[in-house]
Amino acid sequence: MKMGNGNNEKKATTMIMRASMATSINKHFSPLKRKTMKNVIKANEKRIELFKESLEEAGLKVKAEYNNEMAVLEKKNRNLKKKLEEYKDEGQRKLKKFKTNIKHDRKDIGKTVKDLF
Repeated sequence: MKMGNGNNEKKATTMIMRASMATSINKHFSPLKRKTMKNVIKANEKRIELFKESLEEAGLKVKAEYNNEMAVLEKKNRNLKKKLEEYKDEGQRKLKKFKTNIKHDRKDIGKTVKDLF
């Protein structure tokens, strides 16, 4: 009979471990997503730099028009990078809010980049 109880204990332990692992995985902003976001930020930085270089050939009026927009875009990209670097696991509710904010910021920057280029 102890074998039967031992098996039940093993099953219960396994179920608890699986549930714990699933919860842990869902709680964290995955390294893959973090890496993907870092790549998006780097790509934005490169696009901004290339656009600035192309502005060097433009006239003063065009430069003035786009310099302000570029400064805003750079600030948004830096803020996105900062949020990503400073994120700490503080529970499921904060993770959802973080993911929503990151997604919104990424889309906003992406739209601005697309509109400018």
